[in-house]
Amino acid sequence: MLNVTSHFFEFVPEEQRDGPNQTFLTCDELESNRELYYRARAGLGVSAFGLSVERWPAGSDLYPEHAEPEQEEVYVVLEGSATLVAGGREYPLEPLRLARVAPRITRKILPGDKGVTVLCIGGIPGAAYTPPAFTEEGAPWR
Repeated sequence: MLNVTSHFFEFVPEEQRDGPNQTFLTCDELESNRELYYRARAGLGVSAFGLSVERWPAGSDLYPEHAEPEQEEVYVVLEGSATLVAGGREYPLEPLRLARVAPRITRKILPGDKGVTVLCIGGIPGAAYTPPAFTEEGAPWR
């Protein structure tokens, strides 16, 4: 495991992985909705920003088109590819490409021909983060 401190990387021995200041989980250890949406924020105990992992199969139209009223979001493709439609324009998303979408901009992710796994990070500019109820572990899915 990598522990990023200061300006260098340090390997953390497996016996020291879990403790009061760090949590290490795989996506399969997180609560998920049909293995599409993974509650990473709640599973890791993050409170400062929203965090989810989303796995969308090839050809899926399940990702909801939406606009966040206050929250900006960053998307990072971990596997596969997709097209991000934001503000009426299309942007290709490939592994390790980062994209930011501002509040009030309509967005939708269209998975590529091999599907896509996306890390989604969200927060409200200049404000404290309050997690939506549906992102809490055990909460009903919307």
